[in-house]
Amino acid sequence: MLCLQQYSQIITNILLLIAITIIPLLVYHLQKWRDIYQEKCSLFHVLMSYRKNDVFYPEFLSALNVVEVVFHKHQKVVQTFRCYRDVCMIPESPSGVREQKFLDMMSEISKALSFRRLYRNDIQKVLSEKDISDCPTIRLKDICKNNP
Repeated sequence: MLCLQQYSQIITNILLLIAITIIPLLVYHLQKWRDIYQEKCSLFHVLMSYRKNDVFYPEFLSALNVVEVVFHKHQKVVQTFRCYRDVCMIPESPSGVREQKFLDMMSEISKALSFRRLYRNDIQKVLSEKDISDCPTIRLKDICKNNP
C-alpha cells in the first residue's frame, strides 16, 4: 500500500508533466493571438492614416486587399468591406456614399479590435496641415519666462 509521501510524489510528478506540456502550448497560442491582433491593428492604422485621401495610395490599396483575410472571423467587418468595395467599383458613385461605406467598415473594424471608445465621429475627424497651422504656437522661451 502506498503511503502519503508516495501519493504526494505521484501528484507532484503528474503536475510537473502537465506544466511541462501545457505551459508551452499556452504561451504559443498567446503569442499567436498577440501577433494576429498586432496585424489587425497595423491594418487599422494604415486605413486610418489614409482615410480622407481622394487618391488611392498603394499602401491603402494593399491594406484594403487584405481586410477580408485578416478579419475573416468578423462577419460584420467582411460584410461592410464588401459593400465599400462594391461602391468603389462603380465609377460614377458619389464620394459621399463611398465615404459613408468606408466609415461603416472602419467602425466595424474598431469594434472587432475592442476599441470601445472610438466612435464613428472620431473616425471621421482628421487633422490637416491647415488645422495645425491655424493653432497658436507656444514658444518654449515664453513658458520658461513665466515659470522660474
